[in-house]
Amino acid sequence: MTDVMIDWFRSIRDERILTIEHATKGYSHQCIKITTSNGVYAVKQNTRKQNKDAFLHEIKALELATQHNLKTPMLLAYDDQTYMQLLTWLDGKDASETIHLLEDAEQKKLAYSLGQTMASMHKIKNNAFCEQLSTNDTYSSWNELIQTRFQHLLTQNEQCQTIDLATLQKVDHHFQQLMNELPQRITPSFTHRDLYLPNVIVHDHELVGIIDLEAAKFYD
Repeated sequence: MTDVMIDWFRSIRDERILTIEHATKGYSHQCIKITTSNGVYAVKQNTRKQNKDAFLHEIKALELATQHNLKTPMLLAYDDQTYMQLLTWLDGKDASETIHLLEDAEQKKLAYSLGQTMASMHKIKNNAFCEQLSTNDTYSSWNELIQTRFQHLLTQNEQCQTIDLATLQKVDHHFQQLMNELPQRITPSFTHRDLYLPNVIVHDHELVGIIDLEAAKFYD
């Protein structure tokens, strides 16, 4: 797998490779760090969601982040046949490895910087709620989106027959009551939806950026 990623990098960047390191091998992808005479890059390949729509969804999220100057890796190239991405490298370690080394004041400063970054992300608006950024999978309102998701969940439970119908009907009734209490003016914002310490990159006690936008959507 790594050889394929290196060969793809060589096919799109005419640069002398100095070092290659295994960066991560997560649940849904693997990543290598390539240092060349011109810069440092990340080559990421999706390994779990091997379908084009899911891959292009993440590509669209990265393009949005780059367009709006968010603290994320910049997308330089991609291949929707092999599900590979070429990104700028964020120099640092994930916050789960470093946060315990920070003093209280440094942790607060990091949290504030992260809050500012997420606020900038949430300022990115859309004219509809969207679960799949690469398709027309949109909803005119937040109520429509969650109603659709909930009905899908009910149908799945009915088919599996793990919960009796009477209980499902009670759940549905309670859900509809909660729906009626929602405010009507909920607007769609660009949201990360997988924000936890391993997806937060820190260097010298400072926030470098956030990574892994494959779950990002236009939600509430």
